[in-house]
Amino acid sequence: MSRNYNKVILVGHVGSAPESRSDTVATFSLATNASWKNKTSGEYDTRTDWHRITAFGKSAALVIKHVAKGKAVLIEGELRTDKYTTDGGEDRYQTYVAMQRFEVLDADAKKAPEALSEEEDFAF
Repeated sequence: MSRNYNKVILVGHVGSAPESRSDTVATFSLATNASWKNKTSGEYDTRTDWHRITAFGKSAALVIKHVAKGKAVLIEGELRTDKYTTDGGEDRYQTYVAMQRFEVLDADAKKAPEALSEEEDFAF
């Protein structure tokens, strides 16, 4: 029996303020960093990767309310890829993280719930 698993956990900083495309969809970018010691120079190198995050349903409203540019957040979700066709007839693909849960990690996170997901009761 084949078992499949699609789970993404990212910890990084929000690169752009969340944008709301509708009452139930919000998107933002998240930057994650990796660093390592360069064996040749002995100095540390850093790479930044950018991830597109999309929140759906009640989570979208929570993202708009609690997530801001520069905040440190933990994101849990799954990878998804959408296919679309350009006006010129070319097929394009866009991969993003479909957010299922997030946690604000900044010091002022006490103002927001510790961890938020669509399955939980959102009484503040």
